[in-house]
Amino acid sequence: MKFFTKQWYEQMQNAHLLVIPESEEEWQDFIDSFAEEGENIDTYLENDLANMKDQLLQLLPEKFHPYILNGTINKHTLPKKVSEDLLNWLHEKQKEVENISDKARTYYLNIKDSLPEALIEITEAGLHDASIKAIHQEKDYFRLTLNGDGSFASGNVIVLEFSHIKEITSDLPLERNMWWLYEEADIVDDDYSLSVLFDQPLTEWTIIARHFHMTQFYQNDFGWQEDNVVDSGISPIADNPSLLNHFPKSYISLMHQQNGGKINHPYFLTNSNTIEIVRFLPLEELKIKDNLIIFASCVNGNIGLHEDNHSIVFMSDKNEIQILATDYDEWIENLYSTEFLDETAIYSIPIADEEIETALFSNDLTLVVRAWNTIYNNPENYVTLINKALPYFLHHEDEQFQQMGEIFGEQFHELGIISEDILKR
Repeated sequence: MKFFTKQWYEQMQNAHLLVIPESEEEWQDFIDSFAEEGENIDTYLENDLANMKDQLLQLLPEKFHPYILNGTINKHTLPKKVSEDLLNWLHEKQKEVENISDKARTYYLNIKDSLPEALIEITEAGLHDASIKAIHQEKDYFRLTLNGDGSFASGNVIVLEFSHIKEITSDLPLERNMWWLYEEADIVDDDYSLSVLFDQPLTEWTIIARHFHMTQFYQNDFGWQEDNVVDSGISPIADNPSLLNHFPKSYISLMHQQNGGKINHPYFLTNSNTIEIVRFLPLEELKIKDNLIIFASCVNGNIGLHEDNHSIVFMSDKNEIQILATDYDEWIENLYSTEFLDETAIYSIPIADEEIETALFSNDLTLVVRAWNTIYNNPENYVTLINKALPYFLHHEDEQFQQMGEIFGEQFHELGIISEDILKR
């Protein structure tokens, strides 16, 4: 790794270990925030210092040690000259760390046009704070499955695949639950490299390969594909009572909705591969093979429910068996889609003028947000309504409504939309 090394990360952590207000105004806001909550600021600062005292004694120059030892290094009572020197020292260390980040960014932009699209996609996916779910390697193929929840990536699960591998290096073995921190890409002769700094424990990992691939998987509302509706009848269920007795109510309920067909979450992820479901079989096509009740066909195989233990099993076209889940419900809860649905898109749908006031003063949060967003796009057309609505929202008993009033009030104030009377109130 050229830039985001363990040493750099530790320097970054140290540079931001001690955070103190930098002006009288910031100190006063900090003090007031504790007073408003009825909390003791001195107790908080003393506990905070106790947790980092040993680190500060190792990190800060000796001239600051007396103030660490007497407990004033993070308090407002720290002498002004000492505070200025301390802030200058901290800023210098923070700048050193930021300079490395700037160099990394500049280097990446200089080589970006020479990198494969898939590697660019990986480095720009926002994988910071994704955690490792699974690791699989065979010959020159490496597969890394990440939990995207909590990261900046859009996917709930992200699968990275590398092939034609030249080399993998890591100062510690990768393990489940390690956290992705920072990444950097590079060109190595005729191949490319991806270096990642992981945490828990802090580890530098690099793979040099020819081919890269990333797939993001999502969990939206599960159901049938809308363009593949198949009439559901009760008779097939009645015709197969012995087979259906093995299935849970959730499966039978799904088949009541539609008797087989394509689902909108057709992917099941294992550590080593992605199983794609082609369709659920109609009830009249259910069949038994090797103690498996086959209920779904897949690319290169079928999925069945075991007659005895009710586990869900994938049977490949070569009759290779792979257990996917202990039961049907566990299995279906772990199906994914590759289609990203923006759940916030509904809030951008405008509301007609004749309906906007009713929506704005309703108790339906979605309608309220849509109304405010509609107003915000052309506020000059709704000045009277804005002046009527803001007092209502700012004094609303619901905190979410209050926050909307504050946010939009600030925006409209900057635009000169709201009246002086509203400002005073």
